[in-house]
Amino acid sequence: MRKFNALADPQYKMVGLTFAFVGIILLITQKLLRLEYDPGWEDRILLLTHYIIIFSLIMLNYSKEKFDDERIQQIRYSMLKMAYAWTIIGISFYLVLTGLDRIDLDLYIIIYIIECILILYQIVFRIFLIQNPKWVFQEHRTKRSFMVLGLCLVTLIILVIYDLFTFTI
Repeated sequence: MRKFNALADPQYKMVGLTFAFVGIILLITQKLLRLEYDPGWEDRILLLTHYIIIFSLIMLNYSKEKFDDERIQQIRYSMLKMAYAWTIIGISFYLVLTGLDRIDLDLYIIIYIIECILILYQIVFRIFLIQNPKWVFQEHRTKRSFMVLGLCLVTLIILVIYDLFTFTI
C-alpha cells in the first residue's frame, strides 16, 4: 500500500532557503534605497516580495530531510501543528486588538506574523532535531491545547456578546 506524501524532496530545502534569502535581500534593498514608484505600485511590489519570502519558507518547511525517519516525521508533525496554531492565534489576536476600537487592518502585520511563524518553525524544528538524537517514539496527548482553544473561543464569544450590546444602535 502506498503512503500519501505531500512533502517535497530534500533538494527543495536548498531551493527554498535560497529563494528566502533572495526575497529578504530584495526586501532590505527596497527599504534601504527608498525607491520612488508609480502610484499604487509600491505596495504591490512590496507584497510580491513578501509572497516570495512566504512561499520560499513554505517550500523550505515542507521539504523532507535527507534521512526522513519516524523521529523526524513526529517532530515535523508536532512543529506543523504548533506553527498552524500559532499562526491562527497570532492573526486572531491581531484582529481582536485592531477590531476593538477601529476597523483599520494592516495587511503587512498579518504577513509579518506569517513570516515570523514560518521562521520560528524552522528554528524550533532544527533545535528539536539536534536536542534528542536517541529519541524513542512515544505519543503523548494532552488536553491542554484544546483547553486553551476552548478558553480562547469562550473569550471571543464574550467579546462578541459585549460588542453586540455596546455598539448596537
